[in-house]
Amino acid sequence: MNNIKSLTLVLTQFTVTEDGKTSKAQRRFANLSTKATNEDIKAFVAIISDLTQEKYDQVEVIKSETIL
Repeated sequence: MNNIKSLTLVLTQFTVTEDGKTSKAQRRFANLSTKATNEDIKAFVAIISDLTQEKYDQVEVIKSETIL
């Protein structure tokens, strides 16, 4: 049974600036289909990566679900 109420995806990219400091940039996608599988999410990330020409170092899936 799918008790997931909401699904949010956070894509994070780390870069090193000219002065050697690490910079973090994030893209957040909310209200995604709660029926999305891991394969669906990976395909979505690949599409976003192709469109933005960015390589993401970290992908976080945030699920909100009911347990009762």
